[in-house]
Amino acid sequence: MDEPALVELHRLGLNRGGLDHLHGRFYAATSASPTHLAWFVVSGRIRAVSGDQTFRLGSGEGFLSPAGASHSVELLSPKAEGCWFHFRTEPHWDHFTPQSHRVNRERLQLLQSSMGQLIAETDRRAPFREEMMERLAGVIAITLQREMHAVIANRATAIQERRLELLWEKIRGSLAEPWTVERLAAQIHVSSSYLHKLVMRCHSVPPMEKVTLLRMESAKGLLENTDFTLDEIATRTGYASAYAFSNAFQRITGERPGNFRTRMSQWNSPSVPPTATNLPHSH
Repeated sequence: MDEPALVELHRLGLNRGGLDHLHGRFYAATSASPTHLAWFVVSGRIRAVSGDQTFRLGSGEGFLSPAGASHSVELLSPKAEGCWFHFRTEPHWDHFTPQSHRVNRERLQLLQSSMGQLIAETDRRAPFREEMMERLAGVIAITLQREMHAVIANRATAIQERRLELLWEKIRGSLAEPWTVERLAAQIHVSSSYLHKLVMRCHSVPPMEKVTLLRMESAKGLLENTDFTLDEIATRTGYASAYAFSNAFQRITGERPGNFRTRMSQWNSPSVPPTATNLPHSH
């Protein structure tokens, strides 16, 4: 990594990088890495450990391990190939946490071939060697940035989806509240427009329609399992009147609450046991 032509990799914060061709009973570990590690499986299977988390990875998968954590790589198949990179602890790599992820296959193939060519260039003195190394370093730097950006985006999406699930849990416990898009957004500290995009992406409905579906989910349980009046159910699920609740229920389910309750009651009632008078005659 001390080649002047590798300036793009230095700017990226890359400390070391290489290709692994594993076989036999391969096992490598460090108790506290001074750098972040990104390891991508090209072929075969490995067991990767980062801190207290263990990942079983196959072709097209990778894992990240942050600096300061212990990590190890163990071969699980007869052979395996992989690309690996160590990154210095710089602010733009603060997202490194123990995690596994799918790797874009085209990027993985490009990383493998570019790394192979770059390693070959460092071992020979061919014409235009510096120019070739500089271009290969640029390709590797951009490819790594694209892959890491995808990991960051996926992690951010997972975090937001978890925040949404926590929000819906809270809504289920307080359906009688006068919820609005603004109040929902404030619960997870995002803008109303961002909440709309997030809920549409995760549930394919607007935020307030999702709240309505949660209210109907609760209403069905109350209709089926309690003797509450429609006025009581309306109050518990956030509607001003039985009439408003009934209209909303019909819009979502296609039937009136009373019809739903009757149908569920008939469905759940035990069958009348056969008696001596209605048993069929045997011959």
